[in-house]
Amino acid sequence: MKNNHQTFIRSLIAKAIFDGNTAEAVAQYAKKRWGEDTDVVKVFKSLENPLTTDGAAGLVAETLSRAAFVHAVFTGSILGQLQGLIRVPALTRVNVETAPITAPFVAEFAPAPAYQGAFGVSLSNKRKVALVAILSAELLRATGDAAENVITAQLQRALSRGLDAAFVGNQARSPVTPTGLAAVATAAASFEAGVEAFTGDLTTASVLVNPLTAVNLRSASETGITAKGGFYGGMPAIASYSVPAGKVFIVDGSRVVAFLGDAELDVASAGTFPVDDGTGTATAVQTGMFQSGQQAIKAAQYADWDFVTGAAVEVSLA
Repeated sequence: MKNNHQTFIRSLIAKAIFDGNTAEAVAQYAKKRWGEDTDVVKVFKSLENPLTTDGAAGLVAETLSRAAFVHAVFTGSILGQLQGLIRVPALTRVNVETAPITAPFVAEFAPAPAYQGAFGVSLSNKRKVALVAILSAELLRATGDAAENVITAQLQRALSRGLDAAFVGNQARSPVTPTGLAAVATAAASFEAGVEAFTGDLTTASVLVNPLTAVNLRSASETGITAKGGFYGGMPAIASYSVPAGKVFIVDGSRVVAFLGDAELDVASAGTFPVDDGTGTATAVQTGMFQSGQQAIKAAQYADWDFVTGAAVEVSLA
């Protein structure tokens, strides 16, 4: 579905230009910019009256576009690339497989053995990564697909990176954050030792690596790994800058239980925000004001995960 996220982003752009106003003026602007019969116009009509034909079509279009945005965030993260990942709904107890389940042969009319597993993993729909992005008014008003493409890429990358940073972090599970992989992984001094210590399923295992480390791991015997991932040690490699340089994780995706929820995009109110320029220095930026020519977009992605015992090994490379 080419550019299926555009409806979601275009409705956000229209609201941003009008400081969050979703009244008829916004719909009129959307009609002039993108056309009368476009999905984004139907989305605004759904806000006025979802029971009309166009309103119902707008609800469907917005739902599909939002799902496409979430899918892009997910596939751009480590979670979305793990083979064997177990995706579950939130607020549901999950019976996890702590040891391989093998179904035996049974005689005719004989009872089949039962297996329950271990309950206890229950993920939440309240944990989320979120940020406020400061954008220029010129970008929001840019014609063509420039605004949609730039805003979509920036927000999706930021949310994917947020998921990755928490996924490989060393934080304990809390009401705000999920458990970090570094907090539960078994330590190993070499990759070979890590493979020996790994108690998960190697057939569903992946290697997580920093792109810089990945390049340094290339050798005559390991030509399948690149800065974008590939293969290392006979397992798929996933590259992410969130992984500490000089370390790799061996992760069994089938021992990672994950929930990926909805995404929310909205226009932040006019005001002053402390903005980090990437160096750790925060400056006050005034947004949504005529003088500044800027606008603030708020983005959030709901997600949660937890690990089954033996899910990962952390390897410190020499």
